Amino acid sequence: MARSLVDGMCLEAAVAVPGAPAPRGRPVDWTLAIERRAAAENLEDATWTGDARADGHVWARFGRRAEERIVRLDGVLDLVARPGERRARVAHQGRPAWDVAALRRAAPYLAALLDRTALHAAAVVLPAGALLICGRAGAGKSTLALALDRAGYSVLGDDHVVIDLSDDGRIRAHPSFPFSDVDGPARRAIDGDPPKRQAPSGDEKASVAFSSPRPPEAVPIVAVALVERGARVAREPSAAPEALAWLLREAVFVADPADDDAQVARLDACLRLLAAAPAVRLVVPAGLDRIVDTAAEVAALWSTGAA
Repeated sequence: MARSLVDGMCLEAAVAVPGAPAPRGRPVDWTLAIERRAAAENLEDATWTGDARADGHVWARFGRRAEERIVRLDGVLDLVARPGERRARVAHQGRPAWDVAALRRAAPYLAALLDRTALHAAAVVLPAGALLICGRAGAGKSTLALALDRAGYSVLGDDHVVIDLSDDGRIRAHPSFPFSDVDGPARRAIDGDPPKRQAPSGDEKASVAFSSPRPPEAVPIVAVALVERGARVAREPSAAPEALAWLLREAVFVADPADDDAQVARLDACLRLLAAAPAVRLVVPAGLDRIVDTAAEVAALWSTGAA
């Protein structure tokens, strides 16, 4: 287990992993075991309480067994946790190198089991504050976050971000994993490498470490940006009811449908977020040829005092 993985995590899952140092200066939320085996083993006696579907396909199931809470991500992993003991285990069928990816997938659910709110979003610290970048899969959140990192802006996370309410009433975003998963063309476009006529076999997504220093603590969120594609970079207001519906449908990690308290907490967190940080439609151009300029234009929209 890479040391940078454990050092880079904060509120969403401050874990102790066998063979790796514990998070420095932070209380440990979970003691975690990672098992490389068939994810479907040993859960025959679980009671399944609900599921999440997309296009008719069940991609997540939630269950319970005595004091255990279970999350099964179809074809990916099983997470079995004992919140009362702060112990959990993740089972996946990948190679040892996939341990980091499995933990990254499990982290938002570990956060939710501690009554915290995780959003499928990127978060970048711009001069005006932390910008929460939300968008459907493939919208370019990770690519934009990495381009902003290379431009010198701190990235708190590009895949999921845990938020909470600070003592002064502001909503904060916490640091997450210290790397981005982007494909080869995006990496080359951001780092200035010339495009290749034929994509190499290694052009699938790979983890790229952030290079800009990251704050050790949470940062207040200045705006919630809902990413859309368009001809040029633009920022437009988004009505709160539509933004709320979008966040609940697309961004907040699904909770167990049988857990009424968790469902209420998700709604309350989104209401508080939109009350503290305005929602906007962030229009960005499609394609990679302008990604560096796009990142600079996005940062300029949230320059000091321009929240």
